[in-house]
Amino acid sequence: MSALRWYRLGEGTLGVASADAALASRFEEIYGGCAVGEPGEGPVVVCRVGPAAGGEVCATFEDPEPLDVRSFVGTLFPDRGYVPVDGSGDASGLASGDANGIHLPGSDASARIDGNDVVAPADAPWQPLVANLAVNRLLRLQRDVLFLHAASVRIGGKGVLACGPKRSGKTTLALALAARGHGLLGDELAGVHLRSRELIPIRRSVATREGPRSAAADALLAAHGGVPERFPDGELRRRYPAQSLGPDASATRTPLTALLILRSMVPATRIEAAQVGPALLGKMTPLAASLWERPPALVAVRLVGLLSSVRVFEVDSGPPDEVADRIEALMEGG
Repeated sequence: MSALRWYRLGEGTLGVASADAALASRFEEIYGGCAVGEPGEGPVVVCRVGPAAGGEVCATFEDPEPLDVRSFVGTLFPDRGYVPVDGSGDASGLASGDANGIHLPGSDASARIDGNDVVAPADAPWQPLVANLAVNRLLRLQRDVLFLHAASVRIGGKGVLACGPKRSGKTTLALALAARGHGLLGDELAGVHLRSRELIPIRRSVATREGPRSAAADALLAAHGGVPERFPDGELRRRYPAQSLGPDASATRTPLTALLILRSMVPATRIEAAQVGPALLGKMTPLAASLWERPPALVAVRLVGLLSSVRVFEVDSGPPDEVADRIEALMEGG
């Protein structure tokens, strides 16, 4: 088995030691910008994947807190086909006490859960389950950090968080701003410390779709080539190391100054000040791991407290350079 490779995600550290080259390479491809030499302060989770034996591969997790893995996976990834199965391989509900496995989408196989071990047929597509489980086990332990499906950027010492549904322009805006020399704190995964109200850099790689981009962002991406990747939904994207996109922001915690709720992409940019309330909270995109075993009312109260100290806008994004101009102007004026 390879030596442990450490990745700093938020205020915790994930260690990965894998005899499976595909899994080790995938972690490095996505989280190479988060790699560190050793664990820092905060929780630590370790994932060790041994060599295949007897037609099976085993991933063992070292985690400071116990976890109901089947329930956790079913809650985090309800749309990915990870269905609990019983000992005979038949599908079963999450509440079934006899369930001891999880169906692996894209195959007829399932992974077996045995305490802190995940055991799967070596020729089945087990790597996505193990990788997602490793990352989210660590995220759930960070109770003072809210992780969101969002982009985050540093503009002149001010932190901007961009939330919104798929295809609302989060990555497009983040790249447009990074290409202008602003610090890209993260794309796809953002961390907000609820006590200090800071954005925490999470420099995982950036996957781009075909679509409109600023000229500067096109030039920035062209300089680095990118690696084509076919996503589970069939869409072809290109993946770029975050550390190659704009100035280094890997260690720059930044006060959160503005929250942008991106709604859609339109011909001309529209930006409206938004009121903090339940409707706004529903438009944010926290990861399920961040909500695991946390009372929803407590999370809502902490979010309202966080947002009461920042400027909040709802945005319909026009051409990338236009919306980037508008966001820069907002930050200069507030």
